[in-house]
Order: sequence, then structure tokens, then C-alpha cells
Amino acid sequence: MISDRDSYAQFSAERLAAARRVLAAHTEVPWTGCCRACGRPAPCDTRVAAHKVLNSRGRAAVATQ
Repeated sequence: MISDRDSYAQFSAERLAAARRVLAAHTEVPWTGCCRACGRPAPCDTRVAAHKVLNSRGRAAVATQ
């Protein structure tokens, strides 16, 4: 049987991995200043939210630009 601690650890790991994928995709195009993935001015709201997820766990490896 999976304990609450194990299921939370799995949820947390999945959430961190998803945030890292978002940060990798939502980078700024230097010559336009827009997000490569969504086209909004960088840093886009999606990137900022992913960065907050990593910061909340103390694992911010990438800056918001």
C-alpha cells in the first residue's frame, strides 16, 4: 500500500519535473524579447509560475530572465 508520504513525494517530483520542462520551453528569443513557446513578452506568466514552483521547493536552477 502506498503511504501518503510516498504519494506526496511522487506528486512533488512530478510537479518539479513539469516546472523544469516549462522553463526549458519558455525561453526568451533575444532579438524579439518574446517567449519562444507562446510569443508573449518575456518572461511570460507561464515561465514565472513555473519558476515560483521551483522556488517554493528551494530548487530554482534557472532564472526567470
